Amino acid sequence: MDVANQTHVPTVSQPHAPTPEFGLVFYSSKNGTLITRHGFDGEEMKAGEIVNETQVFDLFTDLKTNQVKQGVRKQKADADANGESSISLMPERVLFEDENFIVWHSPSRFQTMWFRLNGQKPMNYVVHWPSTIFFVDKFGRSLRIFTVESNNRPTLDTLTYLTPLGNIYPTHLICQGSAPLPNVKTNQNIVEMEDTVYASGFDGYHRTNMFLDEEFNENPVKYWKAKAESEEQVLPKKELTPFKTLREILENRADDKFFTKY
Repeated sequence: MDVANQTHVPTVSQPHAPTPEFGLVFYSSKNGTLITRHGFDGEEMKAGEIVNETQVFDLFTDLKTNQVKQGVRKQKADADANGESSISLMPERVLFEDENFIVWHSPSRFQTMWFRLNGQKPMNYVVHWPSTIFFVDKFGRSLRIFTVESNNRPTLDTLTYLTPLGNIYPTHLICQGSAPLPNVKTNQNIVEMEDTVYASGFDGYHRTNMFLDEEFNENPVKYWKAKAESEEQVLPKKELTPFKTLREILENRADDKFFTKY
């Protein structure tokens, strides 16, 4: 056999079968729920240890954090493979970013606002959307939004107001519905994240204290109908309920209870 003339057949690596790391078992009774965490010896589940709700939450948080970090590493690897730079400048609209949060400003825009209210045909108004601050948790699926008075870049002392849009809960979180945030959230895809609001259809209002005028709290769509007819900008100082300064929001960014205080 002439080895030198043989065609080389590349070896195809086979993917490794996943192996279990741990399992959670939930026991329910009339007195409550007990949770145990079990390690594995190969495919065999070992004896477990009791864990509390906080420990379970931390486990899932760690898993989510690792998933996001893997996504960021993949983005860098893809950029390197394509000969692109993985280094970029922070967009001018970004106000703040740390390991966990991204905060940016979107000036008012004149465009269509859709409503898909229960039991009614979809309708829309072309209006001036409010000047908005977007506040995103990188490792969660949460987006909070706040309104500001000016289209100028906000400062730490800029006062925010309750945003008069639909699908927003009392904690300022917006219901993403069928338009979820991307898994990987960076300062390079803020347009994709804010479009989950601008391109959505509002199906209801979840808070009743956005406006200083009680008439609009009872019927927020009436407010937007009037704005469409007049083509007037949103006037936060005259029309909306004030919240906190941007400084206070950033100082309390990890405290969910803070966002329930008006």
